Amino acid sequence: MGVGRNYALLLNEIHLTMNKFYLFYSAEVNAAVNMNGKNVLNFMTVRNMRVIKKEVIKVYTRMLE
Repeated sequence: MGVGRNYALLLNEIHLTMNKFYLFYSAEVNAAVNMNGKNVLNFMTVRNMRVIKKEVIKVYTRMLE
């Protein structure tokens, strides 16, 4: 019995969760900018959201290598 199927299911679940994180934080950053202007990009909460988005992209990049 291999781990192939279980591993694929786990990767799929991780992929779906990361997509949800990325889409949620993208929408939140866009909403904050639309409501308050670009100066909101310097707020710590928005900066943290952008860091999460960047980390998701890094994970995807590593998975594709």
